[in-house]
Amino acid sequence: MTQLTQNELKLFVQKILEDYDTKNPGTIFKDKINISNAEALSIQSEVSKLREKRGEEVIGYKIGYISKETQGKMDSINLHTGDFGKVNCILMELI
Repeated sequence: MTQLTQNELKLFVQKILEDYDTKNPGTIFKDKINISNAEALSIQSEVSKLREKRGEEVIGYKIGYISKETQGKMDSINLHTGDFGKVNCILMELI
């Protein structure tokens, strides 16, 4: 898997936010893009930052560490940084 450029990451962030706003999520994945866990977390963090800038609030955190396999893959993530699994208030309407 090749690493995404900063420009590609920025484009994905913008597209994901645009898709969310138009209630048509996930269109970037129709072409079966490959991103790493670190890139996915980076994209998620940047989308959250943009949503906070426009006045949305982080109201909680969602953590899915149920399986031992997932725990092993994510053991280097520091959950105390507040960048993992942010849930913005509008997102809660979808859950």
